[in-house]
Amino acid sequence: MKEHHTGALLNLDRKSRGQAAPQRPRMTSGWVSLTGRQIAGAGAVTNDEELLQPWLRPLPLWLAAFRSGRLPLLWAAEKSRRKIFQKQVQLKHFFAIQYVAPPASLLDELAWLRELGVQQVVVPLEQGASDVQQVKALGAIQNLHIENCRVAAVLRPKRGAPEEPEVWHQFCYWMLSQAGWQLDAVQLTDGLDDAIRESKDGAELAKLFAHVPRLRRDYPGVALLAPGIERFDAVLPVKALQKLLPEACAWDGVILRMPAWQAVESVGREGVMLRRLVLAGAVAAQPEIDCGRVQACFPAPPSGCDAAAAERIAGSVVRRSVLVLASGVVERVALEINPAMHVDERQVLSTAIRELVSQLAEARFERRLRLGDANRDFVLEFSRSGKPPVLIGWTDGDPKLVSVPFRVGAASDFLCRQVPMIPHPRIRLTRDMAYFAGECLGSR
Repeated sequence: MKEHHTGALLNLDRKSRGQAAPQRPRMTSGWVSLTGRQIAGAGAVTNDEELLQPWLRPLPLWLAAFRSGRLPLLWAAEKSRRKIFQKQVQLKHFFAIQYVAPPASLLDELAWLRELGVQQVVVPLEQGASDVQQVKALGAIQNLHIENCRVAAVLRPKRGAPEEPEVWHQFCYWMLSQAGWQLDAVQLTDGLDDAIRESKDGAELAKLFAHVPRLRRDYPGVALLAPGIERFDAVLPVKALQKLLPEACAWDGVILRMPAWQAVESVGREGVMLRRLVLAGAVAAQPEIDCGRVQACFPAPPSGCDAAAAERIAGSVVRRSVLVLASGVVERVALEINPAMHVDERQVLSTAIRELVSQLAEARFERRLRLGDANRDFVLEFSRSGKPPVLIGWTDGDPKLVSVPFRVGAASDFLCRQVPMIPHPRIRLTRDMAYFAGECLGSR
């Protein structure tokens, strides 16, 4: 866990969260809407203030974009904001497990991956690891590839690597020469936020990526991904990302890192997360990046969580996965896993991921329903080949009834627990994400 988060305490108790007194929304919060305009609902501002909402709600986004990239990034961010949830998105290979260290027992992990229905795996390759550890990591990549997993890697430099960029370059060449033919993608270094905090000199960091044109030439089948960024609404990491590569060279993807679980923003404030998501999409579309593709990465759940904490983290993972995938900005989400956490300790998380993958396998996002408060109530419709359509819904407010366009035949929450059914056309939204599957033809 990152040291700069250790002072933040996280209330993971669902009951206490549900009983907390609602805060009066600020005019600049909850800016995400369906059309870029205020939609009447709970907490809506009326009369003269309502006329100001169209520009007050996206103001935090505009300011962050302007600070980082002036008018070009501001226009790109506003264009990205207006597109989220507005287009159909086909989901395929949308979930990956990203190990923070090579697994000690690959057989156990393969059995777990099969249980989840996940075939996308990311393995770290550490410059500072011993020769034995590096051989073990390369062996894990080879075995995962043999098991028909789509494998990617994160190449991590050792501390002080910017002082010896040639040594880092040689490490990258060596790893790709050994495993490049087995990899779909390679992320060069892990997190840019920490690197910027340690070294304010962007020119020194850029030396680590001077070899990217050669890597692209020698390994054309491997997608090269940029270092991950958490604060796409911060100036320094965004400006650094735009200047990492030599001229006329671009990344194949941008990584949005979700906050650590003990940070307050990791368990609420979806508007903050979506603002960073929109900014990530805008940065990915800039000429200096020019890939247009974004992947989201969730941090590894801490070990030793009680039942309430484990459920809360699992719910946040699947809910935010649905949001970012349906937004049209993100093409894949990854969840970091510490292989030292025994498979039995991941039981709640496993159930949530397995249900998400099962419900949305080969699905297509169709639309976000226009109902309730656009900043607190989410109902997303997905079509599925050979299966009834499904609605995925929740609310960040009090439980409420909303009307939906088709009759629901089955309902369960993100942990496969039954959800009470009420007469059509209404469903009941709560803070727990739920799946509402359409009624099968001929079942009436």
